Amino acid sequence: MLRRLLPLLACICLFAPACGWPQCRPGPLSVSNQYPLTSLHLSLAPRAATVCDAGSTRLSLNGIWSNTSIVEDQYTVDAESIDLTPALSYAAAQDLELSLALPLLWRVGGTLDSTIDRWHRVFGLPRGDRRKLEDNAVQIRGATKNGDIFAYEEEGFEFGNLKAGLKYAWAPEFAYLGELSLPTSSGTFGHSGVDLLNGLLYSRQFEQFIWYSGVAHVFIGEDESSGVSFERNHFEAFGGGEYRLGASYAVLANLSAQSKVLNNVASHPSYALYLDLGFRAAIGRSSWLDLGIRENPLPGDGTTDISFIAGISTAY
Repeated sequence: MLRRLLPLLACICLFAPACGWPQCRPGPLSVSNQYPLTSLHLSLAPRAATVCDAGSTRLSLNGIWSNTSIVEDQYTVDAESIDLTPALSYAAAQDLELSLALPLLWRVGGTLDSTIDRWHRVFGLPRGDRRKLEDNAVQIRGATKNGDIFAYEEEGFEFGNLKAGLKYAWAPEFAYLGELSLPTSSGTFGHSGVDLLNGLLYSRQFEQFIWYSGVAHVFIGEDESSGVSFERNHFEAFGGGEYRLGASYAVLANLSAQSKVLNNVASHPSYALYLDLGFRAAIGRSSWLDLGIRENPLPGDGTTDISFIAGISTAY
């Protein structure tokens, strides 16, 4: 898929007038945690510490296609999801940015299971748990530590939780990040309380290389959903960079980590780690297109297996 899109991106930037990087720094690949058991709550999506010029607006549309297949003695997580999130941010002042985002969510049995399994067989990679499961089915269920049974097996389309954010750049390379996740979703697609994130962002440019990092505390307002209980407080962090290949292209890499979120799922890992790799192409003077992939270096029993990322943004 990426091989087909790269020539198209090259043509776009080749023929677009004055193709180059906008003054408003794009930032890292902005991907929230897509793991089915924790994605209904707020998580830290990587971003830059910088704020656009006062009065400027940024519009973006990000899509994430994720697949997870986990079979453990105490729980099974087998699902495919699509997260399509339109977002709007506005620089109310030179150092203050306000934002809104509303995810559109699909949870389905999907089509990737057999493709991923064939890929692993062809290249001699570990086949994991997929061969133990029915292809393209939704199974999210297990046992809690006290023996109760839980299940998250709703399929179909649903709006996610509305996210309202504030970023305050209190120094040239540092910013405070605050976010609220509001109860606009239903069932196991979202939460019914209010989640709160407080974080610190740091960005710095070294010629063609830009470093992005951040750390955040997340408070979960609703600590139980369909039999699964959540830690009220947990921490998240990310760190990575963007290397610009001239005026039109860049490559990106990022690591994201999350402390324990699930409180009562038997034998579930107590942290999550993700690796994001991406490619960026500038389009015209103020827009850019991102393509990427998210993998789980470890642990494999408490994270999404793979996510495909595509997004387009424009600033004006």
